[in-house]
Order: sequence, then C-alpha cells, then structure tokens
Amino acid sequence: MKERCWVCWLALLLIAGVAVSAKAAAAQCSAQDVVRRDSLPPATISPSSRPRLIQSAAAIPTWKTIQVGNVANRSAFLAALDAADCGVGDAVQDIFVRPEFTVSALKAELDLVLVSVAELGVTIDRPPLARIYGRALRLGLALAPPETGPQLRLQYFDQPLGEFLNLGMDPISGRNGEMDIFVVANGGAGLLLLSQDASARMQFFLSSQFVFVRQTNVKAAQK
Repeated sequence: MKERCWVCWLALLLIAGVAVSAKAAAAQCSAQDVVRRDSLPPATISPSSRPRLIQSAAAIPTWKTIQVGNVANRSAFLAALDAADCGVGDAVQDIFVRPEFTVSALKAELDLVLVSVAELGVTIDRPPLARIYGRALRLGLALAPPETGPQLRLQYFDQPLGEFLNLGMDPISGRNGEMDIFVVANGGAGLLLLSQDASARMQFFLSSQFVFVRQTNVKAAQK
C-alpha cells in the first residue's frame, strides 16, 4: 500500500514538472509574440509626470557601457547565448547569418543611452521607426552596430522583469524577408534576445524604449 502511494506521489510530481516546463515554454513564446505583434503597452502619462524632452545627446546620461570585439564570430555569439541560458528567437538566428550582421574584430567600448520615444520629442501617436530614428539622429545620437544586440544581452543579466528594449540599429532582413531590429527583453520566462518588425507599417508607442549609442565611440566599434 505504501509503495502504491509513493508511485502516486511520483506520478503527480512528474505531471507537475511537465506542467511547469510547458508553462515556461509558453511564457517565452508569448513574450516573443507580444514584441513582434506590437511594442510596449501604452503608458498613461499625466500632465504632471510627462517625460522631460531631450534637447541634445549631450544632455542624456550614459545608461550602460558595454564591450564589443570580444566575440570571435556569429557562431560564438550563439554558443555564448546558449551557455548563458538566454532564449533566442527563431528570427534572430536568421539575422545572424545575414551579411549585414557583422562582428567587430576591434575591441572597444560603447556608451549606450536609453530613451523613450516621448523623451526624444516625438509627438505623434504610434510613430513609425523612421520618425523615431530621424529625431534621435538630429539630437546627436547614433545607430548601434548590429552586434550590440547580442552583446547587450550577454552583459545585462540584471534586466528588470517585463522590460523590453528596442535596439536603435539599421534593420536587417530576417525570416521571410522582413526587416527586423533586435529586442533585449526579460519577458518572465528568462532573459531573451528577440526581433522586432521594423517595416514601415510598424508603429511604436510613445512609452517604447530604445537603446542608442553616442557618436563619439560608435566609429571605433565599426572599424
């Protein structure tokens, strides 16, 4: 009788383990579905808490400094992400094999800034990517080299839960010819490197957050 009870308990534990694993996998898929279907959910901005408009890149503090040029090639990036247990979206792997995704052979540091669309001074609701980039470039920010996406993922393990960061980069053709940018995210099922539709039809919320680099050191990373 006792042996039968232990068998029952073991069966229940196995069933629970399968359920937890399935839930985690579903959560990771949901995170990618959300980021590809739309950007971050809209935030209600009251008049008293409106973000301060950025007047120039010089007024933006450095958010994070990362290293580039310390990974040998594209395969090494995938191996490092796998070793760090970071989830990688299917479309991201497609981007990795494109010729536009280059890996720097020169070690350098990149100073990254983190800004919302609203902070950039974009006033229209649901702006396209071109409008966001145009404003960022006028302020003196620069687009990031593509490898900044996986590098940031590998150097940002303390990312807050629920944070989705769009990388300000030249879009790269991914699966089915779609133009994508990287998204560094913590969707609740672990740390993720995803892709975001960057086509002209894609619109972003004013609360969406973007990572750009300072023009003073982006050239060193691209040599």
